Amino acid sequence: MANYSSNELKEIYRIAKLYYEMGYIVPAEKLFWGIVSVRDDFFEAHLGLGVIYLEKGQVDDAAKHFRRAMTTEQFAVEAKIGLALSFIATSSLARAQALLAQMAYENLKSNVLTDKQKSTVAGLLELCLAA
Repeated sequence: MANYSSNELKEIYRIAKLYYEMGYIVPAEKLFWGIVSVRDDFFEAHLGLGVIYLEKGQVDDAAKHFRRAMTTEQFAVEAKIGLALSFIATSSLARAQALLAQMAYENLKSNVLTDKQKSTVAGLLELCLAA
């Protein structure tokens, strides 16, 4: 297994994210996988894989990567939103609603969500309640 420095992995991640943003999903997925195979605690790459798998309809795989990314505080919000989307995709609306409500409650206590994240959580909660 290759040994990469933290800076090298960050650069590979930057390239993978750029590929994803340009619509080159297969190379992005391969790079994200390469990163997590070398360093499983590179949570940004797990988020990338979660998003790709969610878009591909591979909801269980997406949820696995979102759960892995949730283990760090830095990416927990994005990972929880991704996991909630995974629940919604499988019609597990009660699970999504519970997770989103927990996020909203935590935000009331400590104001950790950005305005964009607040809007996303509120919109997803509304979607769950309307279903």
